[in-house]
Amino acid sequence: MKLIDNWRSAWKLFSVQALAVIAFAQTVLAVVPPEYLNVKIAFTDTTYGGVLVALTIAAAVIGGLGRLIDQGSSEPK
Repeated sequence: MKLIDNWRSAWKLFSVQALAVIAFAQTVLAVVPPEYLNVKIAFTDTTYGGVLVALTIAAAVIGGLGRLIDQGSSEPK
């Protein structure tokens, strides 16, 4: 396995940031008891669990698009 040239600055890449959001949302879904996730958000018909699922899907789609976009060099000039 060969790492990318700027692996030390990988945290600046959009796709890596999207993966961090996905990891956070999935961790919350795994740790928080279902009775808390099924609570509806005030003035909406959406649950907190539903928002985390939607956030995961959105971050995956945006992160995939981020891999296709030239993000330039993250190395200082």
